[in-house]
Formats: sequence, structure tokens, C-alpha cells
Amino acid sequence: GMERGMERGMERGMERGREEGEAALLIRLLNRRFGPLEPEIERKIRDASLETLALWGDRVLDAQTPEEVFL
Repeated sequence: GMERGMERGMERGMERGREEGEAALLIRLLNRRFGPLEPEIERKIRDASLETLALWGDRVLDAQTPEEVFL
């Protein structure tokens, strides 16, 4: 009942916190590597799932352009 709903809410909140942290890290790495990002790229990153953020994060080191990160 209510307890389960609270648990689900806490889990979702924790997941959202992880997503926000991963997004902030990816934005910081991209800014450092390629310079300031376009606002739409930052928005795309902030809206992405943890899985997608992890994939993009893995690509940062090999990418020659910011666009290559998102292929």
C-alpha cells in the first residue's frame, strides 16, 4: 500500500539523482574537451536515461567532435 508507494518514490528519486550526476559529469567532460556546448546538447544530455548517459560517457574519450559522442 502506502509503504510500497513510498519505497517506489524513494527509488525513483535516487535514480533521478544518479541520472543528474551522470549528466553533470558528461557535460563537464564535454565542455573541457570541446568547449562550451550548445544548449540543445545540454538539454539532450539532461533528458537521457542512465543507460544512454553511460554509453555516451564511454564515447567521450575516443570522440573527435561532440557529435561523435551521440552517434
